[in-house]
Amino acid sequence: MDSVRAKVLVIGPKRSGKTRIADFLASHTDAPPNFELYKPTRGARILEFEQTVQAGKKGVQMSVELWDTSGDRQYESCWPAILRDAQGVVLVYDPTIKEQEKEIEVWYKSFAVSLGLKPEQHLLFAHQQSAVGRVQNYQASRKLDQLRFMNTTLDSDDVSNDMKKVFTEFLGHVAAAALDKGQADLDASLQLAER
Repeated sequence: MDSVRAKVLVIGPKRSGKTRIADFLASHTDAPPNFELYKPTRGARILEFEQTVQAGKKGVQMSVELWDTSGDRQYESCWPAILRDAQGVVLVYDPTIKEQEKEIEVWYKSFAVSLGLKPEQHLLFAHQQSAVGRVQNYQASRKLDQLRFMNTTLDSDDVSNDMKKVFTEFLGHVAAAALDKGQADLDASLQLAER
């Protein structure tokens, strides 16, 4: 079985639920029990975990660095370091806050596009912090409709299970891209050595 390391960013406006989502996706259990209390992320937190994924037809053992990033512009000086070598991006916004719909487009254009990743290396979550009853269905904006999109909440077991499944599929695309890049780098090194 092949193995690969990948850096995946969780980015978006502040107060959109990025930390709670990152903790859930990484199966991080040290999360505070009171989600009503807002505690902003300072710069970035890195959660590491391993997961087996399907990269095309190959099973791949993946070591993931999941970077839970602050949505606060005061950390803008950190963004170049955060973006460096990222191979996947999870964009998160709260669709119940109208301004965040425009903000997520800016996050995508300013950050995710600069990485030059394929659409399948992006995931867009319209995250509803509290979905009493059931999740509302929102649509991705036209500017982001090429990305894999999902209405999410962690208040529903069904939606949470679907989130994990979609995230695992996304990691498969990230792993495939990382393997392709590794092979391309190796080929370039061999060509350079032959000269």
